[in-house]
Amino acid sequence: MERNNWTESKPEYERQLQMKQQKQLEDLIDEFNILQSEKKKLIESVKAMQEACVKIVEEVEKLSSEIPNIKP
Repeated sequence: MERNNWTESKPEYERQLQMKQQKQLEDLIDEFNILQSEKKKLIESVKAMQEACVKIVEEVEKLSSEIPNIKP
């Protein structure tokens, strides 16, 4: 009696497919976590830049208000 290779290899194929899908899922989760971390760093960087810009604007306004008081 000849065995059918497909029926013998089907469970192995399904196991390998499941392992491949699991690996892809893990890779996507890792990539998501990296992107989430980078997003957090970018948000912190933008906030720091915004704070620096506010300080610069305040300093410019202060200096602008002092200009009329400067005597030649």
